[in-house]
Amino acid sequence: MILRFSAIFLSVLVFSCKPPEDTALAPLKQKVVDHYADLVQANYQDLVGTVENLENLVDRFVSVPSAAGLDSCKQAWLMSRAVYSQTEAFRFYGGPIDQYAKSLGGPLDGWPIPAAQIDYVAGNAQAGVINTPAQYPGITDSLLIQLSQKDAIFTGFHVIEFLLWGEDWSAQGAGERPFTDYLKEGQAYNPERRGQYLLASVRLLALQLRSVLNQWQPDGAYRNNFTNPTQVEESLKNILIGLGKLSQGELSSRRLQQFVATEDGEAEISAFSDNSLQDILNAQKGIENVYFGRYQRLDGSILEGEGFDDILAINLGGINKGVILKFDSSKQTLANIPVPFDQGLVKNKDAYILASLALRGQADQLVIMANSIGIKIVLPESNG
Repeated sequence: MILRFSAIFLSVLVFSCKPPEDTALAPLKQKVVDHYADLVQANYQDLVGTVENLENLVDRFVSVPSAAGLDSCKQAWLMSRAVYSQTEAFRFYGGPIDQYAKSLGGPLDGWPIPAAQIDYVAGNAQAGVINTPAQYPGITDSLLIQLSQKDAIFTGFHVIEFLLWGEDWSAQGAGERPFTDYLKEGQAYNPERRGQYLLASVRLLALQLRSVLNQWQPDGAYRNNFTNPTQVEESLKNILIGLGKLSQGELSSRRLQQFVATEDGEAEISAFSDNSLQDILNAQKGIENVYFGRYQRLDGSILEGEGFDDILAINLGGINKGVILKFDSSKQTLANIPVPFDQGLVKNKDAYILASLALRGQADQLVIMANSIGIKIVLPESNG
């Protein structure tokens, strides 16, 4: 009787973990890839819109500097970061965000940046490209591209962030760069060159992102290959590699584990604005957007379609629940990290460690999920 019950239980267990039949799975896999492309396109459309808005505000600000104008630029930057961080789920598998941006002014989210090679820093009021007009007579897009082809980072989100906030020496909040740094009558050297550098950086960022978006448009070359029926398995693998690498190598390791190990402000991604925790939370949101096939656009509309949870719903519900539990654990532990992010280690170092471990566990569960639908992926300890 016991043996018979065990045999029945085992057969049920095997069935509950059995991968869906290929005949049922193939059309659904295609739909997941197609919808992923729609979701990527929509997310980048929103991002381009926010960066173009930032460009317009910066143009106005450098023309007529004011405290209100600087604050408007900061708010626009924060909005663009909220959208960008969700697009990080599309990184780490050699897609357009990894390929095309590098050829147009360097990595658009590179950090840490060499602040002292760009503008003044504490102890050196004439540091950087901005304050050496003899060596760099004109600050142009081509100059920044040329500089960014070297090892250092001279363009991108965090250069713009530095030029808006300045260094962060406050234990209570973000950097406090005054708007007068851009005013001819101000005390800082080279205010006009600073404005030129800021505007050129935003202009290049918008150019980079439009280039990436074009590859995901319905007639984009990359998208057409990505959604080709012959490429579905490879595309699904790349999507899951991207999610896993973002969870493990980027969020868990680079942004949390390394920050705890070094206790170094340069290991904090959005150090000048104190936006680092929000960056991580939005990146986690991006992972879930892809997994569930759901994205809320800036206008409030919902783009919804097939996701990985739909594949698992066929007969792998237990694994799907496991992924959801890991998502919940990541969000709960991240919510316990104190703010400001760079000061929280003193208050609750364990919160960073637990969040890092939760994100690592999330990555492990994504590998299990991938294997359950016949996709073998291996995640490196570091994304290099």
